[in-house]
Parts: sequence; structure tokens; C-alpha cells
Amino acid sequence: FSSSGSTFREHDDEGCAETIAATKESLEKIFTTASTVLSGKGRSKLKHMMAENSMKTKEFRILPNSKIHLCWDVISLVGIAYYAIDSPVRIASHLRANALHSSYDSHFIFDYCVDLLFIVDMILRSTIYSYASYENGRTVVVSDLASIRRQYLTSKKFKMDLFAVLPFDLISAGTGSYHAIYRLSKLIRVMQISEVISNLQKHLDACWGVKMNETQRSVLLMLLYSLLLVVWSSAGWNALRPSENAVLSVYWAITTLTTVGYGDLTPVDFTETCYALIVGAVGAV
Repeated sequence: FSSSGSTFREHDDEGCAETIAATKESLEKIFTTASTVLSGKGRSKLKHMMAENSMKTKEFRILPNSKIHLCWDVISLVGIAYYAIDSPVRIASHLRANALHSSYDSHFIFDYCVDLLFIVDMILRSTIYSYASYENGRTVVVSDLASIRRQYLTSKKFKMDLFAVLPFDLISAGTGSYHAIYRLSKLIRVMQISEVISNLQKHLDACWGVKMNETQRSVLLMLLYSLLLVVWSSAGWNALRPSENAVLSVYWAITTLTTVGYGDLTPVDFTETCYALIVGAVGAV
């Protein structure tokens, strides 16, 4: 432009004129927007939006990558293992004593404390547990209370949690005795072990950067399910053989599930034979 003796604004080139016109139009839009925001109505609306956002951020939420989830994964896994081991072992001990009914004692206080932990978890999941959702090609964290509650209450997990915390065993509280069968409803949580391990895998990566591959996850699941099979099988055998101690029952369960048995502990009647056939078939699978 200097060689032609003119400036950009003074030049009669068609491109220069279009550029200047577009710039003026953009500046007018910016000025109009700024005037609206700075006016009384616009300023009031802006303040309202800022106040609403500030109020939302003050609501406490536990984010999906919080270490609280990691701690709870471990606690819930221990709680589920306790349910899965305690209920069948208790029933077996009652059957050995020829009495499924027993009086309440301090042991049940611990049971109800574990129940209370899962009830608290249900409350937290329906109120302050934010969750990640994949929307419009990206992952977003949902912290809205209504969305959190709807997402949990419509899930399969809520139905299982609700059934597991129902106090069926308190039905017998009016009689002053306890029926061990009523605690078997807690065993439904065994179906949640795979989900808990998946959550643990995800939270280890998000919180500590620890990677758990699918092989490690499968091995952990296999170990847990194998442990439960041994406990359940030995509890049933121990209930059928009151004269044998628990160690021999565990020995019988392991040898029957992993091999065909060594023949040193054999069934002596029709009921024990049927039970040994079932356990052996499960071990073969």
C-alpha cells in the first residue's frame, strides 16, 4: 500500500472495502452485546446466573474420581465376603445343633452394623455421588441431584441393594428368637462382586494411576468365587456330618471340588451321597 501512495483504509481495492465493512459489522455486534449486558436488565440476569452457579457449586458432591470410592470398593468387597461366609456357616452350625432358632446375642450387633454401612451407601448414591455420563461425544460429570437420584433409583443395583437391606430376620424379633434362614437374603450381594471389582479397577486407575488389566481382574474374581465355593461346600458337609470338625469339612470340600477326592472321607447315607455328587459336579464345571 505504501508503494501506491495510499493506506489500507484509503485504498479502492474491493477486498479492502469488504474487510473494512465486515470489521465494522463485528464491532457493532460487540458494542450491542456489551451494552445489553451492562444495562439494568442484562446485568440482573447475569448476576442471577452467577448466583445460581455459585449456589450449585456450594452443594457437596463426591466426584467419580474421588478416593472415597476406592475406599468404599474395598469396604464393600469385605462386607459382601462377610455376608457370603457368615450366613451359610451360621446355618450349618445351627443345623448341627438341631436348632435353626436361637436367641439374640452380641454377634448380631456386628451384623446390623454391616447392614447399616450398606444403607448409608444407598443414601449417598442417591444424593451426593456424582457420576460420569457420555454425551455428545464427550464424558461429562453429572452433579444434579435429580439426575443422580434418577440414575440410581432406576438401576439394577438399587433393586438388589433394596432387597439385600430388607430386615427379614427382624420378623422373628417379636418371638424373642432368631431364624438363621432369614439372613440368606444377604447372599444376593454375591452377584455384585463382579461389579465391585470393575469399579475397583476403574478407581485404582483414576485415583492412583494403578492399572489392573483384564487378566488380573479375572484371576481375582476366580479366587474370590473359588473361596466362596469352598466355604459353602464345607458348610453344607459340616451340617450333614455333626461328628466332624470344620477343618475336615474344608479338606473334603477342596479335594472334592478340585479332584475326585481321596476316598478317606466318604458319604455314608443317601443324603450325603447326593450332596457329594452335586459338589463334585460343580467342581467339574
